[in-house]
Amino acid sequence: MRDLNLIQNKLKQVFIPSGESASLNDWDLWGPLLLCLVLAITLSLKSSSQAETVFTAVFVIVWCGAAIVTVNSKLLGGKLSFLQSVCILGYCLFPLVAASLLSVIFSFFWARISFSLLGFGWAVYGKLCLLLCEFGNSCLIPIYSLHRVPL
Repeated sequence: MRDLNLIQNKLKQVFIPSGESASLNDWDLWGPLLLCLVLAITLSLKSSSQAETVFTAVFVIVWCGAAIVTVNSKLLGGKLSFLQSVCILGYCLFPLVAASLLSVIFSFFWARISFSLLGFGWAVYGKLCLLLCEFGNSCLIPIYSLHRVPL
C-alpha cells in the first residue's frame, strides 16, 4: 500500500503540476514501469500482426529515451539524480497512457487523434513545469502566458 500511495501522489503531481516537489525526491521505478507496460500493451492491441514488435519498440523507446534525456539534463547542470529524472519522465507518461486507453475504447479516427494530441500536450506541459522546478524557476506556467508576445 505504501508504494501505491507514493505512485498516487506522484501521478497527482503530474496530473496537476504544483509548486511542491518534495514528493519527487523519493524516486521509484514501479510507477513508470507500470505506466510503460500499460502504454506498450494498449498500443500493441491495435496492431494484431506485429503486436510483439510494437510492444518491444514502445518499451525500448521509452526507457532509452528517458536515459538519453536524463543524461542531457545532467550535462546541462540539472540538480536531480539520474534515477529521479527517469522517475519523473516515467510518470509524465501518464497523459499518454490515458490517451491510449481512451483510443482503445473509442475507435473513431478524429477522437483518437484528439486524445493523442491532448495527451501529448498535457505530458509536455507537466514535464516542462517539473523541469522548471528542477532548475529553480517558477513551477506554474499559465497556459495563456505561452501565447503572449511582449510589445
